[in-house]
Amino acid sequence: MERITLGRTGLNVNRCGFGGIPIQRVDEDQAVETVRHAVEQGVDFIDTSRAYTTSERRIGKALRQTDKKVVLASKSVRRKSEEVRADLEKSLSELQVDHIDLYQCHFVSTQEDYKRVVQPEGTLNALTKAKKEGLIGHIGITSHSLEVLEQALNDGLDYPLTLVAAPTGFGKSTLVSTWLKSCSLPHAWISFDEADNDLGVFLAYLLGAMQSLFPDALPETRAFLTGMRLPIVSVIASKLINELDEIGRDFILVLDDYHVIREHPIHELVSLLLQYPPQGMHLVIVTRLEPQLSLGLLRARNQVTEIRAQDLRFTLAEIAELATQTLAAPLTEKMLAVLQKKQRGGRLDSASRR
Repeated sequence: MERITLGRTGLNVNRCGFGGIPIQRVDEDQAVETVRHAVEQGVDFIDTSRAYTTSERRIGKALRQTDKKVVLASKSVRRKSEEVRADLEKSLSELQVDHIDLYQCHFVSTQEDYKRVVQPEGTLNALTKAKKEGLIGHIGITSHSLEVLEQALNDGLDYPLTLVAAPTGFGKSTLVSTWLKSCSLPHAWISFDEADNDLGVFLAYLLGAMQSLFPDALPETRAFLTGMRLPIVSVIASKLINELDEIGRDFILVLDDYHVIREHPIHELVSLLLQYPPQGMHLVIVTRLEPQLSLGLLRARNQVTEIRAQDLRFTLAEIAELATQTLAAPLTEKMLAVLQKKQRGGRLDSASRR
């Protein structure tokens, strides 16, 4: 099976994981045997939730019957710190473990809901304490709301990088452009194509974008483009970082279609910008592929916000709503499930074409 890394957690698992919803719908023996068999066949990521009734207990029983190691994820829909703590302790008991790799704030559907999650006595408070105690490894939020995703982008302005990575058709650029319309910070957008795989061209685009925001900025970096040849990347980066620091204002720079960039010197320059981020700079990279940057270092420093394909996919409820709006007859649950499995784009891509 193909292996993937889950966001910035560093958890490396098989792409084929096991979702804990369906095993509620069969008898317990069948459910336990299904989970055990999946794990024996190589599935090493299991996602469940306190909201999935008997799911955690059945997964816990199955894992007692195998010596295979798995990455466990569960969730709580509770929003008060003490209630989340109670849910977490119940999850640990039902799963028969003393540590859960990923515990998430489940189904954060509105801005008000999000505020309850991050308030001083909310979900995040309880999970942060549990992480310090070693009860959980990583904290996440699950949401199918575009408003909440935009809020996550806004919160990500505290970090030097926001990475929006998903295959074509998921509405990555639509999400970012919609967010920028509601954002008060000055911003510039660069879209790349295959012909832009040259450090001089890349630097010229970057300087042009910055000049559109701050016309008098970066004079010494601009002077590099008038020479016979460019200095080495470290010299360019040092001057660029210093001059960006001197701007003294917050700004956003979007690098769209970054997946077409293949030249190592360009990746090196961007990596240095992120390793030593200028005050006020927030970089947004929009890409179909994992960029060749030092993401591990940024994750370790908690300096990156990541939005991936799973954050942009349609849920069953959203597919049903779209089908109701566009088709004469409603679809069955089985048909909806097939559509969800086969979807090749996200909700934003569909919305942009209607």
